[in-house]
Amino acid sequence: MSVSDAISEALTISPLARAARFDRDAALARNGKDRPSARPTMQAVASGGVQGPRVTYPGAPRSDTTVLPEEVGRLDLIIEQPLYHAGARPARQRFDAQTALVDLEYRKALSAIAVTVRKLFVDLRRAESAARIAQDGADAAQRYYDLVQHLIDAGSARPVDLQTANGQLANAKAGLAEAESGLKLAKLAINQALGRPLNSAVSITFPANESDVYDGQRVPIDEAISTAQDHRPEIVELQIELAAAKSGVTLARLQSQPNLVARGQVTEQTPSAFVHEHYASAMLEIKLPILDNDKTRLDTREAEAHVKRLEALIEQAKSGAVLDIVNAVERIQVAKGRIDAAKVQVAASAAAETATITAYSVGRATAVDVQSASRELKLAKEKQTDANIDLLNAGEEFLQAQGTVPVQIDQIAPLPVVQDRKK
Repeated sequence: MSVSDAISEALTISPLARAARFDRDAALARNGKDRPSARPTMQAVASGGVQGPRVTYPGAPRSDTTVLPEEVGRLDLIIEQPLYHAGARPARQRFDAQTALVDLEYRKALSAIAVTVRKLFVDLRRAESAARIAQDGADAAQRYYDLVQHLIDAGSARPVDLQTANGQLANAKAGLAEAESGLKLAKLAINQALGRPLNSAVSITFPANESDVYDGQRVPIDEAISTAQDHRPEIVELQIELAAAKSGVTLARLQSQPNLVARGQVTEQTPSAFVHEHYASAMLEIKLPILDNDKTRLDTREAEAHVKRLEALIEQAKSGAVLDIVNAVERIQVAKGRIDAAKVQVAASAAAETATITAYSVGRATAVDVQSASRELKLAKEKQTDANIDLLNAGEEFLQAQGTVPVQIDQIAPLPVVQDRKK
């Protein structure tokens, strides 16, 4: 299973991915309540009650007309249709920006899942390397133990050396058990992140050379900076918020403009001398705020300040992106240098261990010398592993600094774009 396969699986079946989808659906539903539209509204109002005393008015002979009935009922059906509302276009632009923010949050949630999977793969790679080093150490300790036993049987070594070899073998086996436990836990963590049963088999594939794991390491720094300033989630989020804030400025300025509404009403009610049981009306209403206690000016001033604040934050975020790119590139270079140095050290330590064991077999070195040489070889291998893992982590930081996400995320949640986002 490759990293790409694991990310696809995590984005499809993991509990966190499902939770992110439901959270997005809920956010879209909440956002939809404020969607600007010119659709008509209709409401029915029913009322009833008692009142008194009853009031009548003399009518035809031997009959009175009721003016105030003791029992009344009324049913109103009211329809309103907005005909003109100032700021409809900026309101729609702001709604689009708010929807884009929901999509961006969903994309960020998926990106966090992908980052977790990548890190767990690196952790598993480290655990596999540790287990391999521990196994090599245990095998070497067993060979050394067998050599000491053979030399003692031949009369060329002291029996006390067997105790030293036995202690070295015991430590190597304990280290191997610890490394195997760490490897098991790393596999469990990957299964948990992918939403699999924890006991599922895990087999990962990496390129033979760690420096080829992340193609982003060979991207020119200028291109990486440009990508970061277009794709970093925090920058895109601020740009979307800026688009919404600019629409908010327009809406604040237009809130004192007139609105035109068509209103229709049909009423059924208890009849009386002056009120018919059937009533219908149609009218046009123009609402024009005249005095608003300076609300329009102050709201506009607040909205403009919010725009300036977001512009400043975008400038700061872009500067931070450049710094992150440079730091990641430097870490990559340092890690590559450490890998080259570690390879030399491993080769030298392996040669030294072989020479020491050979010298011990002919009586020119002690058991302590062999133990020291084996320890130096193990440390050299661990340093090489650490350097390789540092390169993987640095490459991951380089991708994250650019805002680069796996192609699977682009397929599920494309990068949201709103009008005038780049302005």
